[in-house]
Amino acid sequence: MAKKKKRGHYCRIYGASKPNEAFSGKGHAKHICKECSSLPQERKSELQHINQIDRIAGKYPRSRQDWEFLEKMSKNKKYPEAAGFAQMILGVSRSQPDIEPDDNYIFENPDIDYLPVFSEKKKFSELDSYEKMVLRDYIRSEITEHLEFSNKIPTENDLIEIRKRMTSFFDDEHNILLKKDVTLRKFFEDNAASIIHKLQKKAEDNQ
Repeated sequence: MAKKKKRGHYCRIYGASKPNEAFSGKGHAKHICKECSSLPQERKSELQHINQIDRIAGKYPRSRQDWEFLEKMSKNKKYPEAAGFAQMILGVSRSQPDIEPDDNYIFENPDIDYLPVFSEKKKFSELDSYEKMVLRDYIRSEITEHLEFSNKIPTENDLIEIRKRMTSFFDDEHNILLKKDVTLRKFFEDNAASIIHKLQKKAEDNQ
């Protein structure tokens, strides 16, 4: 029996899947294609913000964190393209009344292309290596962004907020509702400490 060909690999900067040959070995692990790897770091960050805004634009309903992110990005002078996109989404959202979805609609239409997706509840210990890597990447991205915006190490309260956003992100993007247990907290704290240490050392080396 012939094996099915893989569709490719997801690039978190590009925001979509690309052929496997578009990635180097290290790029596969980082989920960044060769083309995006060659971009300046500032452009990589902006593209990630644009991808996140695009995901929020297609969501209904949006969470409080979604609205806060759009508001923050709309005022961001460092990333003008992302700021303009966020402003556009906010402008469209405010000019249109909220429409309550008809819960019966999707079940009365046999030709509908999708059904509602319900989150799966999981303990951190039940996650596979890829899912843990996604969480690790999210922690790194959030802490790096915090340092870029505030030029300060995240406080304990900042880290608590990042951890809350991490679980919301994982639920929204991967439909996995993580149990907030000691193992998850330890994973977050260990990775946050490691990332902060590396960023501090890098900043010291650049001085």
